Amino acid sequence: MSYDGMSLTPLFHSEISSSHLLFTVFDNHRDIASDFVAHFLSLPATDITPYREKNYSGQGSIDVFLGGKSGGIKTHVLIETKVHDYASARFGQIVNYYEAARERLPNGHVRLVYLTQFSGSNDPSAQGASVPDTIKEFTRSRSCLAGIHEQNITHVNWEEFHKFLDRHKKSLTTEERLMVELHYAWIRAKTDKDVKDNTVDVGKRDILDYFEGVSLNLQQALPFGKVEDRKQRRILTIDLQQLRHEELDKVLDTINALASSQSVGQKHARQTPEDTLSAAKARLCALTENVSDWPLLSFYARLFGLVNSTNHILLHGTGSKGFAIRVDIVGKGPVSLCTLWNNGTIEFSLKR
Repeated sequence: MSYDGMSLTPLFHSEISSSHLLFTVFDNHRDIASDFVAHFLSLPATDITPYREKNYSGQGSIDVFLGGKSGGIKTHVLIETKVHDYASARFGQIVNYYEAARERLPNGHVRLVYLTQFSGSNDPSAQGASVPDTIKEFTRSRSCLAGIHEQNITHVNWEEFHKFLDRHKKSLTTEERLMVELHYAWIRAKTDKDVKDNTVDVGKRDILDYFEGVSLNLQQALPFGKVEDRKQRRILTIDLQQLRHEELDKVLDTINALASSQSVGQKHARQTPEDTLSAAKARLCALTENVSDWPLLSFYARLFGLVNSTNHILLHGTGSKGFAIRVDIVGKGPVSLCTLWNNGTIEFSLKR
């Protein structure tokens, strides 16, 4: 049976409802709770006991807490849930909870799961939406916990959780299965709506309709790309790893030409966030490891240098899947000039 997800909003709008559903499944089925820890944290856990709203003095209450053992060592798994990724993330919350739990269990295993609409594996910025605060909060938290502790926090999205739960559906009661199905229908609809609501609607126009005064044909200027129609857009995809040095220069020159358009607003300086700069540095460092990647390293270094030295160009994204280069078009707002994916490709929207 299918459901109109957004019509279920009264049931799940409160994050308390989602965390209560999670707790109920774990409390009634301790084996599912143990498998959750093993599946997402690679930690075999036994004697799991779930709790709701476990309080940490001065820091607040974690939504769901799993106490147990792993290899005979006491284990605490904290689960913080969010269903409004663009509105309810709290700065510093992950680190505060994690450090508070470590103080209470200094010689045990402490893990934290951040269960939200979006994570690095479904980052909505790849679809042109702004990066939700939950992804920013998780990225900042990993930076704060750099070293062995950063591996002890895990970001999971609800889509991944429901796929995990699929293999346990036969163990659930009829009522539990119904509630899980309703929640899945709602969170999918809510996620789709949030992506749409946080995406700039640029209409169906050619890319040069936005970048006035630029006299070039992208397909002719970059003939080594592949054109395809996707999601009501015509995309030019280029595999940077296959390009010669002079071809990489042409890509960089094209980006520079578009960013220099007379329609690009230059009055207001735009500063790339620190977490994005850190991700860009990490991308460059990763490319130094293999000699075969050095031509690409040179391209990225020059491109990131251009963005960093030009106030009206913004590098956007967390680097989990890649980056978008954005500019403000006078009278239209922010537009993605191109998208750089971590698989070594770059995309231009020829028509959108």
